[in-house]
Amino acid sequence: MALDNTILAFNNYAATDEAIALSDTDFVAQAYASLLGLDGAFVNSDARIAFWVEKLEAGLYNGEELTRDNFAAAFLAAAASATGDEPTLTAEDAAYNVAVTTYLSDNDATITDLASVAAAIVASGAVAPEEPADVTPLAEALTAVASAYDAKAAFLDSAAENTLIDNADGDDTDAVVDADVATALDDSVDNVNAELVNLGTIAGTEFTDGGVNAKAGLIADGREDAAAAIAAADAFLTALNSDIDAVDGLRAALNDSAATTAAVATANDAVDAAAVALAGKEAEYNTANTDTVVIAADGTIVDGVAADLVVLDAGDLVLAPGITEETNPGITALLDASIAKEAADAALVAATTAETDADNALAAITLTADQAATFDAALGYDATTTGADIETDLGLAETDLSDAQDLSDALEAAIAAWEEMKVLDAELGDLNTAITDAEAAIEDSVEDGGLGLHIVDFDGSNATANNDIFVYDNDADETIANFGAAGEDQIYFGSEFSLVALGDSAITDNVGDVAATEIFWEEVGADLVLYVEDEAFAGNGSTTADITTITLTGVAAADVTYVDGFLIAGTVA
Repeated sequence: MALDNTILAFNNYAATDEAIALSDTDFVAQAYASLLGLDGAFVNSDARIAFWVEKLEAGLYNGEELTRDNFAAAFLAAAASATGDEPTLTAEDAAYNVAVTTYLSDNDATITDLASVAAAIVASGAVAPEEPADVTPLAEALTAVASAYDAKAAFLDSAAENTLIDNADGDDTDAVVDADVATALDDSVDNVNAELVNLGTIAGTEFTDGGVNAKAGLIADGREDAAAAIAAADAFLTALNSDIDAVDGLRAALNDSAATTAAVATANDAVDAAAVALAGKEAEYNTANTDTVVIAADGTIVDGVAADLVVLDAGDLVLAPGITEETNPGITALLDASIAKEAADAALVAATTAETDADNALAAITLTADQAATFDAALGYDATTTGADIETDLGLAETDLSDAQDLSDALEAAIAAWEEMKVLDAELGDLNTAITDAEAAIEDSVEDGGLGLHIVDFDGSNATANNDIFVYDNDADETIANFGAAGEDQIYFGSEFSLVALGDSAITDNVGDVAATEIFWEEVGADLVLYVEDEAFAGNGSTTADITTITLTGVAAADVTYVDGFLIAGTVA
């Protein structure tokens, strides 16, 4: 029969030097060409050839030894099956294989070599399924779209952390962040305007309303006004200090007043800290002794029935007779805290007294008429002006200089924020343009230079009546309805993925190649369920922790084709 002679013809070829020199991949490709008439690229050719190369390299197929010597027999037996066992074999592929092998089995055509095999395949009338259109342009376009999406996603992540952009609602979707950036840019312009008003450079919204050149000019004016204000305040303070130094004893008195005021502030802080510490030890003691003590203003302490716990002895706080750490746990720490509080109170009293003395000494200094005349006339000093008056004016002059510097700093900060927002806004515009252009390359009609496809959001969307393209992401499990029902629909996973049938295994049964990124499939009822590995090792686990599940409702395995990272179903609309 022709089938046996076909096997013999291929075996004769396999024994030639030419065939022996072929790699396993080229040998299997030659088998497809010689035995089934599938020469060059055909539907799922890479995956189908890889399937047989794997079996040939393992030397085993269906439990039987497999070598080049018996490869043709095993290969044609598999082709004769109505379903075949190649994981990416479509129903159309299987039908073609059966048509060829049936003709060779039933026909008495004379087969003497591979040329006569080729003639017999032509005579069979079997037509090989057409290879899907070249997906390279679409893959390249989708790569551009994915890159544009990724760049925008990175911007969104950065924007969410940028304090200049108010994203209080926590919504980081494109439209919301686009609006947030636009609002932040407007706010940054208004903030510069407000700082120019604070400086007295403008009185209204001249900066907000102005064009590019007007804004640049107003910023220059604002900086000039800020510098002038700082210079004037600094000159006034410098002159005031010089005049102060010319009055005998005035500088020393001012220094004493400032030092004692600072000492009082420090003493007050110490009193507050000591009070907190004492309250803490009081609470600890009460808890340990089931008591409620009362601490007097002088630091003495009685228990809940007014019995002495801490008393004064020659002015010192000590434990009352019979009170020990053994009888009253925590009493020593409470005593120490009370002593520390009394010491802090005493230090505050001393500091306050020193401050009063310093203030009195300062107030006792009165300018002479000649001394008063040396000070700036705007101060209005005369022979009744005291050191206390001068201390007040010195503080005001120091505040004026600080305020002038703060206004300048605030203007510069507002300008810097505005400049940063302009950069962010321009970057966002470029990113949105890149996305628009990348999507247009796919969605524009063929006549307009596009691919005539419709991009559908992968997250929570169903197929439409268009030729839809979904770009896979692993954010969450998804269910897609109407896939391939109207138009040719595609999911782009990426060429790094291979499609693998689960067969009788479950996804948790340690399946697949630990070094390869795979999409496992199985039919569940009327649905095709895909298990996509987030990591190459995911299929080798006992859980689906690193697996994204995609359910295509109403789709059978025979309805889809997998080519170079694209899962395709339906007919072009």
